[in-house]
Amino acid sequence: MFPTLSPKKIVEVNNVINKSSMVKPKIKMTTKRSLRKQVIIPISQNNSNIIGSNANFYINNINRHLKDANSNNSADFIHVDKVSIIITMSITTSEQDMRTIEKAIKNSKKINKDSVESPCLPQSKSYLKILGLSYFAKNTNKPITSQIIKEVLKESYIFKDIEFYLKPQVIKTSPNSDSAVIWIDIWDSQKGLKAKSIIN
Repeated sequence: MFPTLSPKKIVEVNNVINKSSMVKPKIKMTTKRSLRKQVIIPISQNNSNIIGSNANFYINNINRHLKDANSNNSADFIHVDKVSIIITMSITTSEQDMRTIEKAIKNSKKINKDSVESPCLPQSKSYLKILGLSYFAKNTNKPITSQIIKEVLKESYIFKDIEFYLKPQVIKTSPNSDSAVIWIDIWDSQKGLKAKSIIN
């Protein structure tokens, strides 16, 4: 069929076709978590000053609310700056715990609850790897690019609320292969919930 090709080249082409037909795309994930378990609450400077001047009281108040809510979590200390307070917790905080912490802060005396925003966890980065994709764009001999990968992923409903930390990286698996590995870095929660939702 290909009289101009050498026997060695024909074997290489057959190997590529056979391998690419056997490999199915899949996603693997590792999640980098923050070492410290923190909850960030955006807050006014006046509220921040009040909490900072009596941090022990607010720690005790938060822990009392958590205990009443049957939580295993507890607040260790509060760091205060001009626009937020950062509460270091004993374990990674659940959504329920964050609602309890918000309630404890807003119900405290002298606090203007209208200027207390909803708590959030520090963002972490999750790294995902997609295997078994073709290195070349369909019906061309042009390699796929990071921009193409990003556009395709953003069109998928499972990537609807995903924010990329870096542009996707396209890596050819080997010099003689036409398959690629795609590395994706995304902003995520401490528990890697966004990455897990993509995989699920």
